[in-house]
Amino acid sequence: MKSGAFDFLVKPVDPKAVQALADRCFRERELIEGAEAAEAVSVPRGRLVGRHPRMIEIYKTIGVLAANRATVLVRGETGTGKEVIARAIHENSEHASQPFIAVNCTALTDTLLESELFGHVKGAFTGATAARRGYFELAGKGTIFLDEIGDTSPDFQIGRAHV
Repeated sequence: MKSGAFDFLVKPVDPKAVQALADRCFRERELIEGAEAAEAVSVPRGRLVGRHPRMIEIYKTIGVLAANRATVLVRGETGTGKEVIARAIHENSEHASQPFIAVNCTALTDTLLESELFGHVKGAFTGATAARRGYFELAGKGTIFLDEIGDTSPDFQIGRAHV
């Protein structure tokens, strides 16, 4: 054991004990290799924590996405952290100094959501007493996170909300 043996077996050797020991040995080896790999991966700035191999894969994906200027679809049930992932991508991008705007699309009617996203000019509708910039314009080169956009009406999603 002092020379580096993982464990030992007592004679007569039980084949089930050998299998259990081998399984434990391989599991521990995977954990050690995973921990060593985790040391080599930089954790994105933000609210993400964890060193599980699946989290390491998420960190790598965030790094790839943050390095590119692409539209990203983050899917998941309500409350699973889609906004946290979107914010981590933003905060690790070259545009981190720009605004991050999160919009809960289901909290607004189609007409109001359209006005909030794209803005409007004075007199565009009753009550529009002044021009208003939309979230897309306000975000500039930053990020706009459209939370629950898939739960808006089909008419809004295909661009017929104003009809």
